[in-house]
Amino acid sequence: MELKNFLLPSRSIEVAVTIEDEDHKPALLRLKTVIETGYENGFFKIVAPMHHGRLYSFRENEIITVTFTTQNDQKREAFDIKCSIVSREHKGNLYTLTLRSTGSPQKVQRRQAFRVNIFNTYTFTYKDKTQQIVTKDISSTGMRGLTTMQMSKGDMFEIQFNANTKEQHEIDPELYAKKIFTIKCRVVDCMPQTEIRRYMQRIQFLEMTSSQNKYLIQYLYAKQAEIIYTEGSDSDQRALMDQYFNSQYDDVPVEDAVTRRIQLFSLISLFVLFLSIVFLLYAQPKPVYGLDRFFDYFRAQAWNSAYYLLSLFSSILNLFIAMYGLILNATKIKTKKDHFNRLLLVTLTLTVVLIFVLLYLFITVPIFTSNKVY
Repeated sequence: MELKNFLLPSRSIEVAVTIEDEDHKPALLRLKTVIETGYENGFFKIVAPMHHGRLYSFRENEIITVTFTTQNDQKREAFDIKCSIVSREHKGNLYTLTLRSTGSPQKVQRRQAFRVNIFNTYTFTYKDKTQQIVTKDISSTGMRGLTTMQMSKGDMFEIQFNANTKEQHEIDPELYAKKIFTIKCRVVDCMPQTEIRRYMQRIQFLEMTSSQNKYLIQYLYAKQAEIIYTEGSDSDQRALMDQYFNSQYDDVPVEDAVTRRIQLFSLISLFVLFLSIVFLLYAQPKPVYGLDRFFDYFRAQAWNSAYYLLSLFSSILNLFIAMYGLILNATKIKTKKDHFNRLLLVTLTLTVVLIFVLLYLFITVPIFTSNKVY
């Protein structure tokens, strides 16, 4: 095989490297990239591939596997070739790797897991709560979908998958029941989608039986054919998908870092307001009851100035806490459906009222000079 006829500039290739997985076991990582300069005398140059948004770090003399494809007689075939990394280069914004082939191409059988854009909603239980995931695409090995809550890598859950493409009365009931099965799912990664206030989950399907996998692939082929057939006519469904995935005016709340800070300030403000009221109650003179007069029990009717000052200062402090929380809240409001934190508004209002009450008492009551005794 003349590699210079296939390893041409701008051709897409796949680079495979051996890494350690979460269990410290060898695993194969595949990265997609393109050829920068074509194959010549055993050498060729590729664009350094990316992994999770960053350049993947290769070592010089590291052995990798390059997978490229050929097209012969309308048949697409894949080949692997072992290569050694000779050097790494950086010119402007372009990072490249120079490779040297160390073996002959080997034909490989690769089963590609094609993805189909499917707009399905699945309900599942996550941390003892019922949640939903809305799929963006599904393949034979996993899916991508949006949730309103953040999940962690490695989290597990189960969904009930219906691989039927016809109504129940149109096919054999036993076959219809077989095509409804439970799929065990594992979260591969979770990416915040801040503009639409959701989280994009990449999900891997686990422990599927051969029959379940067959039903799933049949379902995907049927859906793909349906999409092709209705292309250009099923505008309502596409509009619904666009509205769900691209809308910036959804009112489903997502607790990002700023929202959590606002909620924290509202709780702190409520607690400080409670302390201010308690201090005011302790600062007031103790009441004299009828039994006290009957038994000639004398009780000092003086204000406790220390508790009064604690109430006043904590109220002033709470005024600044609530105002800062609302200012932070105001910076987060971007659409008409965003709103101010109600708890902050309530605590700010009550704090202002309490401060006026304390100032009124300071003017009308001899708090620091009262020594009246009954």
